[in-house]
Amino acid sequence: MLPQSNGTAIRTASRLGQHLDANGNSGGMHLEISDLKKPGYFWSPTTFLARTRNGIVALNLRTNQYLGLSSADFSVLAKCVGGPPPLTVNQEQIVATSPDTDTKIMQSAITEGVITTQPMSRQIVSTTIDLGGTLISIGDEIVEKTPLRIVDVIAFLSCLFLSATAVRVLPLQQIVKIVYRRRRAATARGYRFNSTKASRVVYRFRAIRPYYFLAKDRCLVHALTLVNFMALYDEYPAWVFGVGTDPWTAHSWVQQDNFLLDCNPEKVVNLEPILAV
Repeated sequence: MLPQSNGTAIRTASRLGQHLDANGNSGGMHLEISDLKKPGYFWSPTTFLARTRNGIVALNLRTNQYLGLSSADFSVLAKCVGGPPPLTVNQEQIVATSPDTDTKIMQSAITEGVITTQPMSRQIVSTTIDLGGTLISIGDEIVEKTPLRIVDVIAFLSCLFLSATAVRVLPLQQIVKIVYRRRRAATARGYRFNSTKASRVVYRFRAIRPYYFLAKDRCLVHALTLVNFMALYDEYPAWVFGVGTDPWTAHSWVQQDNFLLDCNPEKVVNLEPILAV
């Protein structure tokens, strides 16, 4: 089982295939081996995948869970599910499996929400995040000092309250959808990231934040508060989720191109982005 991350409010679940009982049942829909030959299995639009050193990690927004898959399990899903897989199948890690094993893996994947039996449109599309180049921290390396106003404090407290409440009471899928739609609408209006303006907003955020909460072990609330705060000043950087498996790590941060906002490269350089909106 993947251990719980201290940095997010997202739960973790076991590797696919380990939720089956002694009879190979997962408590959900029962599949026959012949079913795998029929069309009608689809990648879930609420699940996002990332490849790590130790296999595949899935983030299910509907259940607020991370799930681990081996590369072999993923190759079975890619073989049985219609449409192109979300990740490229590693041909070197494909192993021969029996139809019975394929059935168990598929059944567990349906139960865990990785695949579905009904076609559904993807309402959230992840943007590409590159951690391979030179990352620059806005807030640590780039600092644009600006006067702090009472309206900035009020804006911060409003964003913190709304973000903390949302994380506590709303499904992650709904929160991510709101941020995604807001950023997409801004892009449609012609939004372009302004690093100087963003640096000033981050300066205000960092000047206020230590008086109300510490970012350590609260990365989900921290990142969501920051993107909401930035949006009040018409800046819309990406809200990013990343994972690592050696050791298990789940983290959330804010990034635009090679700029990290109120974050430093050491915290994210060894992670694999799984979702960015």
